[in-house]
Amino acid sequence: AIGNHDDPAVLRPVYDLPFATGGHSWYSFDQGDVHVVALDTPEMIPDQAAWLDQDLAGNQLPWVVVYGHHPPYSSGEHGSSMEFRQLFVPILEKHRVDLVLSGHDHNYERMAPQNGVHYVVTGGGGRGPRAVGSSAFTAFSEAVLHFVYVEVAGDQLLLHAIDGEGTEFDQLLIRH
Repeated sequence: AIGNHDDPAVLRPVYDLPFATGGHSWYSFDQGDVHVVALDTPEMIPDQAAWLDQDLAGNQLPWVVVYGHHPPYSSGEHGSSMEFRQLFVPILEKHRVDLVLSGHDHNYERMAPQNGVHYVVTGGGGRGPRAVGSSAFTAFSEAVLHFVYVEVAGDQLLLHAIDGEGTEFDQLLIRH
């Protein structure tokens, strides 16, 4: 997904985004039982929200994972994107999205489910982590270099958070 320091004109020729919509940098694809949606959060416009609503309405798969750069919920340095919350969160809730992944803040934070949607900030790569606090919506947070990976099998989605030394420090289990 495009971030706030990325130039789409430079990235498009390098990264083949065959699913990109109308020259924009938002798209979706299916992987097994998962419908995956990439949002272009530096370009939060009504056209993208309308596309997201239509895309999710047409989904027939049991699992939906959405990702984008800016987080709708975050206790990190940049904090929550209220624009994301206003434009996209009602659509995510309407279509019962399972998991939303974002970055922007250089830390890890897993939120308590918000109206049935699970949110995780996974910005732990690159130059190093930054401080993260906690908010009323925080289930777990840590300033740590990390990555996450997600496994989906049948009625379970399992997210693993792995630190720079290879130790799992958090996980999220979602069941249907």
